[in-house]
Amino acid sequence: MTLFSLAGIALAAVTLPGVWLALCVALLCNLWQPGMFNWWTLGICAGAGALGEIIELAASALGAKKAGGTRAGALSALGGTLIGAFAGSFFFFPIGTVAGAVLGAGIGAMIGVDLCQQVVRFLINRTLRIEVLAFNFTFKMHDRLIVIAGT
Repeated sequence: MTLFSLAGIALAAVTLPGVWLALCVALLCNLWQPGMFNWWTLGICAGAGALGEIIELAASALGAKKAGGTRAGALSALGGTLIGAFAGSFFFFPIGTVAGAVLGAGIGAMIGVDLCQQVVRFLINRTLRIEVLAFNFTFKMHDRLIVIAGT
């Protein structure tokens, strides 16, 4: 138990989910030997871990927004992270999961930003075509009104 708890601290020091490893080990130890930990203690630790994850997510989102990140890039990076972590888990479990998540986040962000840019270009082109058609229609109607008024 001590080794896994130390491993959890080491993982947390390098920004990996070490809090959850330590909490899972404590939970398993409590199931193995009931009464080792109070359930309230485990619940408070889980709540503190969840709060830490929420704060970390919010801080990274604000940092990305300040650096010019888009919502599409963030959502597709999140999707890429989940897919990459799942796919990477089949190859050398702990390392493959992390590597897959990192690669998936990068690839997902690139795909999301590119897709968003394509959608924006499509909408701009469509809007411009509608404006040109409206202008041509207005101009032709103006010419007809001048011809009618001149006769």
